[in-house]
Amino acid sequence: MELNSQVSINNRVLQQKLFLSEIVMEAYLIDNPSVLKLKGYDVPRIQAFEVPWRKGDSSHGRIDLLLTYDKGTLAIAELKKGVLDRSAYDQLSSYFENKTYLENCPKRFEELDPEARFDWVGILVGTDLDSSLKAVLEDGLSLPDNIPLVIVLLDRYTDPDNQVLVFSKLLDFSKSKRPSVIYKLDGVEYGYSRFVLALVKKCISQEWNLSDLNKLMPDSISFSEKRPFITLYEQAIRINKDAGDNYIYFHKEEDAVTINDIKYAVTYGWSYRFMPTIYERAKSLGFNVEQIDSK
Repeated sequence: MELNSQVSINNRVLQQKLFLSEIVMEAYLIDNPSVLKLKGYDVPRIQAFEVPWRKGDSSHGRIDLLLTYDKGTLAIAELKKGVLDRSAYDQLSSYFENKTYLENCPKRFEELDPEARFDWVGILVGTDLDSSLKAVLEDGLSLPDNIPLVIVLLDRYTDPDNQVLVFSKLLDFSKSKRPSVIYKLDGVEYGYSRFVLALVKKCISQEWNLSDLNKLMPDSISFSEKRPFITLYEQAIRINKDAGDNYIYFHKEEDAVTINDIKYAVTYGWSYRFMPTIYERAKSLGFNVEQIDSK
């Protein structure tokens, strides 16, 4: 990224002036929520900022912004004053791993019906998008349960009169090369990764072993950086920690699977490209599966 770029508008030279900190960027968005307006939605309302976040029993930082849109949609925005890379994606993704928090979140706001069903959107805000992250997003990397991901890039400049101008660009990866499909197993709806996990658990309940599971999902179609789709649970925990807690494998106890008294973990990094293959194999093996267009 070029730190001292210039832009000329109507013969006025603009000097790039980066946000000094994420707090400054946050303040700008609070004052200008229209920058976070999504296609098909009204301007969002910023409900809270710097929200304490806990994962398990330990502190896990703060959520930068919590927003509400119309049509029953909530959003978490993660801000970075510079280039958005994989660590920024991982941070945002980790928030959506805590299902209990997401379910209880509407209770924070009096204007929301805590009993209503809400959809979620993840938003990354920065000044540029790392090329490697862009590549994997275009190839199908998604947030947990296929939650839509939107990226907002901000360019901040000053003119000769020292007035500040901010240009924004929105990239919507919720539809980029990704079909709007959800899957059912025994009548229960799942996102991509949860569908695979449910299939694995179903197979194990029918006394399948590791070799049998390869008939359904061989290692070669796993999307988690060419790692096996299932591995020893303790090994999975180590891999997750080495990867910066980006949860390549399902890590919660309730998501672990046991084969011959040995505990394993299943990856959740599945590309949409491989889901039709997994679905067709499950169907041919007699599982009660169904794929439907999501709303």
